[in-house]
Amino acid sequence: MTSIQDLLSPVESKTSQGSSPPADRKQHSTSNETSHFTIEFILDTICPHCYIGLRNLNTAIDLYKKQHANATFEVTCSPIILNPVAGRSVDIKGNYYQHTRHFAPSTIERWTRQGAEIGINFDWLGGWTGNSRDSHKLLRLALGPWPSAIDQSSSSTATQPSGHPYSSSSTSATDTKPSTSEETTQGRPGARGPQTQMELVSTIYREYFENNRDVSNRSWLLSLGTSLLPDVPPGEIQACLESEAWDAAIDRLSDQNRQRFNAVPVFVIQGRFVAGGWQSPEKFLEVFERIRVAEPNAPGMTLSPPGGGWWESGVFRGAGQQQQQGPSDVRSAGGCNVR
Repeated sequence: MTSIQDLLSPVESKTSQGSSPPADRKQHSTSNETSHFTIEFILDTICPHCYIGLRNLNTAIDLYKKQHANATFEVTCSPIILNPVAGRSVDIKGNYYQHTRHFAPSTIERWTRQGAEIGINFDWLGGWTGNSRDSHKLLRLALGPWPSAIDQSSSSTATQPSGHPYSSSSTSATDTKPSTSEETTQGRPGARGPQTQMELVSTIYREYFENNRDVSNRSWLLSLGTSLLPDVPPGEIQACLESEAWDAAIDRLSDQNRQRFNAVPVFVIQGRFVAGGWQSPEKFLEVFERIRVAEPNAPGMTLSPPGGGWWESGVFRGAGQQQQQGPSDVRSAGGCNVR
């Protein structure tokens, strides 16, 4: 079985099983190798698979940076609302997943077991759940003060070939004011940008799934935003949560993502490598290494949900396409179906 350390070593775009790269390539890099990675994390804040996937992604990034000190990552969130017609605080979490979403008790037990293995303590007995729209509004506010497309840095958009089927209008600079690299890859805690957004989404998942907070409760979201977004006045946070314009913007982005993909989580890396469902840290490391040594405009690939492998189509929709059939289903193998 391939180890994490093996995956930290450079590999070619297509590597035979059991083979390993020359040892001297582990210590050296060339100017042509990719060192900046952009990841679009398509999620819902009430999806347990997304929480598992995010935790594994963060583990993979930490491991990769230990081997490649010059590597940088820019991860941004993009919404899919699994239950857009739900009200606020509609049910206890356990009842919702079992009776509304119709997940079998064995599936919930599997989530609990998988979470425990990576430090997530799922609690299904307490806490309410409801419409996740407001939590997505708060995540967008962490990027900028406008209810429109993500405003990423030029380095991000440059890695996404124009017209690629998985390139998202929600991650372009459309309808936003110009930004600088410092604004989007900021290091100052609490400053708007992807780093703060990732801290926010991690906190939302932990508090919702482990500490019985309600993602549909505006009072809690206001308190959370005030704590983690010190650059944003509380009045602006409250206005965002209550804004119908922000509602419409999030719904539009969610609908666009539903046309692209049939389940969450999805990780679109460099605009052309697509990983569906939660993935292990080893799989993410494999993707990073493929990208590091590949040509910047090399064709991307799709990594099917856990248990599958690389293939050229996937269980995902391209824009305007019907669902494509794959070797395994996202919901059963590592994702929450949007239908």
